[in-house]
Amino acid sequence: MKKLISGVIQSAVSSLLLSVAACAPTIETPESMQQVPKELHGSAVGPSIAKIPWQGYFSEPAARELVQKVLTNNLDLKIALQRIEVARAMEFASVRARFPTVGIFAGTSLRRFGDYTMDGAGNRSTVIYGDEIVPTNLPDYALGAQASWEVDLWGKLKNSAEAAKARVLYSEEGRNALVTELVASAAASYYHLRAITLRVACLEDSAHLQEEALRAVQGQRDVGHVTDLAVKQFQAQLLHIRSLIQEALAERAELEARIHELLGTFPQPLSVSGEPFSKDPPMLSPTAGLPTDLLKKRPDIRQARLAVEATEADLRAAEAAFYPSVSIQGMVGLDAFRTNLVFRPESLAFSALGSLTQPLINRAGIEAEFKIANAQQIEALVTYQKSIVLAFIEVNQAFRKLNAAQELSRLRQEQVAALESASSMAQDLFEIGRSTYLEFLVARQNVLDAQLELIAAQMSERLERISLYRSLGGGWDERVDKKS
Repeated sequence: MKKLISGVIQSAVSSLLLSVAACAPTIETPESMQQVPKELHGSAVGPSIAKIPWQGYFSEPAARELVQKVLTNNLDLKIALQRIEVARAMEFASVRARFPTVGIFAGTSLRRFGDYTMDGAGNRSTVIYGDEIVPTNLPDYALGAQASWEVDLWGKLKNSAEAAKARVLYSEEGRNALVTELVASAAASYYHLRAITLRVACLEDSAHLQEEALRAVQGQRDVGHVTDLAVKQFQAQLLHIRSLIQEALAERAELEARIHELLGTFPQPLSVSGEPFSKDPPMLSPTAGLPTDLLKKRPDIRQARLAVEATEADLRAAEAAFYPSVSIQGMVGLDAFRTNLVFRPESLAFSALGSLTQPLINRAGIEAEFKIANAQQIEALVTYQKSIVLAFIEVNQAFRKLNAAQELSRLRQEQVAALESASSMAQDLFEIGRSTYLEFLVARQNVLDAQLELIAAQMSERLERISLYRSLGGGWDERVDKKS
């Protein structure tokens, strides 16, 4: 008889598992990804500059100091670090879910059964201890341990733990991506602030020269060499220069506010170098390395790849939800109706229960969860492909824009040199009366415009270098970050 019952149970379980497996949904797969290019178009040959720590990429000490302060004090970065801690705690919880849950209990209760119930009627004639009948008000004192364990036959809990682990790494890569953005933003803000400082200095020098020219023109008017029209023209030019100074100061105030936001500090004066950009140390050659370097260094690509791993594990866990779950529960302890009897051997109590549960009624809900996981996995794969495509486009554009900025900076330097020579000649001719004040005024204005355009071009070149460094994945380095 026992063999017959055991055979029936085994047959029923086998049939159940086969029917579940037959009803398991099909996992949809996305189209194959595009082949990654073998080279980065427009890049120079050489190792990727992204491998250079930011401390070595930015040559100016003041720029490095500002970047370090931002990485130390930025509030968004501190928030990102706490999100990593949350992800780690969730990973720990998912790992512990694979192990039995064990707890201890101690409690007391009082029960009374009605006289006209089976329990109440039976208790009146039942001996509970010695010659003592079960009391009408029955106390109960219990002390022991209990455990429960879901046997992970199909890997549902294991895959959930793998998904949680991938999301910890995902959050860490998010932090790395934020570090890259902060390094680029801090360095760009520094060079932008420095460009404004140079622009203000250039305008102030021009205003000083214009004041001298105005006094000279006023002297010529007093002796009848020029009319009041010339004086008005020089006065208008001086006022224009002063208005440009005020615009630059307003721009500086706005930029300083953004820098303080990066620093997480209250407003305070910021100082930068007033040396011309032309006196900076030589810049590193912009090289991108191999496409594989881009895939390894870009935090957003690494993050997208981890999202694929997490959603893939989620999908496997969702698939396992269609299969029966096996759980084991048990309890062992001491139980008696008097405290002086609790610790006697006769008070030992235990229970054990094993169960096999197959979802039937809520199968539609499980199917919905599976479809969601499948769609999210496909979405993560497409997002990963998109991040790679956008990264290659961004690097290509960064190289093209940097090349254009370098050429523009060179042309602006030549333009300034030519216009300064022309302005000097116009001044000499004006002083000896062989040139009109309008020619001199136009020459002086052209020099000022060219100097301001040169500062803008030199700043743009540095910003494009920073953009290229960021687009290649530069700015974060695990070894340096651990030290700092």
